[in-house]
This record gives sequence, structure tokens and C-alpha cells, in this order.
Amino acid sequence: MTPTPQPGDYFVTRTAGPWYDRLAAWAIRWGTARRIDGRWHNAQYNHAGLYTGDGVIVEAVGRIRYNTLDAYPDAVWSTGRLPAHLAPDPEQRRLIVNKAHDLIGTPYSWLDLLAIGLAQKRAGAHVNSDTWWARRINSDGHLLCSQAVDVEYAAGEIALFDDGRLPGLVSPQDLGDLLLPVQAGA
Repeated sequence: MTPTPQPGDYFVTRTAGPWYDRLAAWAIRWGTARRIDGRWHNAQYNHAGLYTGDGVIVEAVGRIRYNTLDAYPDAVWSTGRLPAHLAPDPEQRRLIVNKAHDLIGTPYSWLDLLAIGLAQKRAGAHVNSDTWWARRINSDGHLLCSQAVDVEYAAGEIALFDDGRLPGLVSPQDLGDLLLPVQAGA
């Protein structure tokens, strides 16, 4: 059984919906694929969001917006699954949630989606934090769902990734890769 998320916990999931949402979800999973044993494997996750408490999540769908906790029944939560150095304390949780509320209304960035796909090397190119246009779209006032989670955690003084990557280069799968396996009996 999955523990109840606490304010400041994030989730990753696969989404469905109308054909255009399914196509976008597939494109995200394809673009953020992983190379394992010499073969490409599409990412498991194409969406991420953050729990703010009282049954409310914050997510990026067209813009940063509120939704209900039960919107994604198959969501995989960070609750109890982050390594100790990434698990927020109560004060960090407060800062993370405050940042999530501050981001409401921020528009989604389709350009960042392209940068993430390139950063993952699936398209044959590699983008990193030194690439001028990756820096530019990272500071353009738009956010993706996974980028928002990274920014929210940074507000709580938690660097989810220690490799210097820009938040705009964080994919839902990158967030999922941080999660520890579920412990037996948890």
C-alpha cells in the first residue's frame, strides 16, 4: 500500500486522455528514452506534479494549475522513496509548497520539451547546461511539469540533481529515477 503523500511530495505518472494527449505523452516518453544494454527504451513517465496538501496537487498542463489528488490514480509518489539527502524536512516542505503556489498560472513550455528530448540524446544531439539555447529557454518564464518540480525543490534548498543540469533539462523520468524501490511491508 502506498503511503499518503505529504505536502511537498512529488509524483510521476503516465497520462492518457484524448488522442492528442496520448500523442504528446508518447512523444515525451520517446524523447526521454533510456539506452539500456545498447537498446532504446521509452521512458515510463511523461508527467509530474507536486502535492500541496488538503487533497490538492500542482501540475503543468498548458500552464501551472491546481488539480485534485485523485486525478492520477496510478501516480508513483516520492513519499518515503527519496534518498535521505533529498527528503525534505518540515521547513523545506513549507518552502516547496509555497513555491508551488507562487508558480500558479506560469505557462507551459513546449520548447523546453524539445530541449529535454535532445538532452536525453534520443534525437542524436546532446544538450547540456552549457548550450546557449538551453540556458535561454530555461529562463524564458515558462515551465514544464518536471521542471516545475525541480524549481519547487530548489526553493526548499534541495538540489535534486547534482550534475549541474538546468531545471529545464529535467524530465519526468529523471524524477522517477530518483525514487528508491518500495520497501517490503511499506
